[in-house]
Amino acid sequence: MNVLCFDIGGTNIKSMLIGPDEKIEFPIIESKAKDGIELLKKDIFACISKVRENYDVYGIAISTAGMVDPVSQKIAHANSNFKDYIGFDWKEAINNEFNLPVVVENDVKSAALGEYNFGRAKGCKSVFVLTLGTGIGGALVVDGEIYRGSSGHAGEIGYMRIDGNEFEKIASASALVRRAKSEYPNKDYTNGIKIFEAIDKNEKEAIDLLDYMTDKLSVGIANIILIANPSMVLIGGGISEQKEKLLDPIKEKVKK
Repeated sequence: MNVLCFDIGGTNIKSMLIGPDEKIEFPIIESKAKDGIELLKKDIFACISKVRENYDVYGIAISTAGMVDPVSQKIAHANSNFKDYIGFDWKEAINNEFNLPVVVENDVKSAALGEYNFGRAKGCKSVFVLTLGTGIGGALVVDGEIYRGSSGHAGEIGYMRIDGNEFEKIASASALVRRAKSEYPNKDYTNGIKIFEAIDKNEKEAIDLLDYMTDKLSVGIANIILIANPSMVLIGGGISEQKEKLLDPIKEKVKK
């Protein structure tokens, strides 16, 4: 039985057909989330229709940015990158159009389940996954189950307060770039790649920017460890590819 899976972000939409014997990845689509739910829905529906022309599809699995109500699976909260997204019901929309079963989950919680069952955390009792991007997301898996808390939204660590600020406003990948542009407007620090290229050239300004970021990240991660005591903490997001530059200083600072 084939399941068509979507990863819906504010920048891109990724899709893959997963069956018993094969996995087929489809071209990445630019997300129209910021332009409104109708355009976003149109692209998802078009992809479903096209895939069904060539493959049998048993059901749809959606991993999406934003808070997902664990009972209704409607979008409970979304940031400004997702226009008219709050309250939207993917299950109802896809059922009405295609008569297919649908499962919807928050993207970070989906990533945490994936790491627990198939990735770095396989065999661990628990894992906390933290993702760095436009914001900061988090999810805790214990004994194979997502820990959701009393209201279903445990793990939303981006809103945690660090030094009087929201965690994601001072320690996310986008926060790194904002701080760089503000403090060094004459530098070509327009994105994370250029900042890390400057670090490779031993530019003090770029090194100081990353040092500030890892300071704040280490405080947040230390708090997570003290509260949840997971077997493992994993950091995801595109910036996590900067392993030695980003992860090594975080590890050292968390130990302190």
